[in-house]
Amino acid sequence: MPIQSEDREYAFRAYEAATLWAIRRGLRNGSLWLPHAEQYGGQHRMLLSEARWTASRDPFLERRSLPRTAEPFIARTLDQIDAGLRAVAAAASASELAIRPGGHLVLRDDPIWTVERSDAELVRTRLYARVGRAQLPELLLAVDGETHFTWELLGRAPDAPEELIPLYAAIFVAAMALDGTDVAMMIPGVRLSAIRRASVLLEDERALRRANDAVVSFLLAQPLSKQWGHGLRRPRDRERRLHGS
Repeated sequence: MPIQSEDREYAFRAYEAATLWAIRRGLRNGSLWLPHAEQYGGQHRMLLSEARWTASRDPFLERRSLPRTAEPFIARTLDQIDAGLRAVAAAASASELAIRPGGHLVLRDDPIWTVERSDAELVRTRLYARVGRAQLPELLLAVDGETHFTWELLGRAPDAPEELIPLYAAIFVAAMALDGTDVAMMIPGVRLSAIRRASVLLEDERALRRANDAVVSFLLAQPLSKQWGHGLRRPRDRERRLHGS
């Protein structure tokens, strides 16, 4: 590592660069702040203007099936919290979990969920040997070639390969909670402005749903997906299936 280099001048410069990079990220994500920095921000910078919110409020609530007032949403949320707390209390009474000092939850080891077939490691090794290593961009291109999910996001067939690269970058930004500037620096030839324009396409909920459905349908059509189950099998049934009984 540069910081651990025997050349201490070189190591200190690397440490300085790492410190500046950490400060930059801290200022961007809000973990670092200054008391007087509020004068450079404010509600008008973070929220929609009153006129714009008034004009877009009803379509926003309709798209997300939200109530016009907060009371039903708050009541439903409180009911969910109450049900969750009662479930935790029941699990604690049944010794399924323990609540340690400080509020830490410790789950009891359950062999029903941790059991694995004796040949699972062999099957896993053979599967990886057959599939080989694949870079994420290669996987993204392969899935897009099979599903054309970018066509759904664009609303048409792409005109050129260069049109897809900013869209892939925007997907990385949204899916991995990355910073658009960092992604632009990682992908040669892609401007931050192009990533931001492509990110607007992900805000269309109907297009995004169609793209997701195309990918999920492709995954479920693969023979391997038949081994995933449907998520409704009871634990005891799963244990018997793993042991082949």
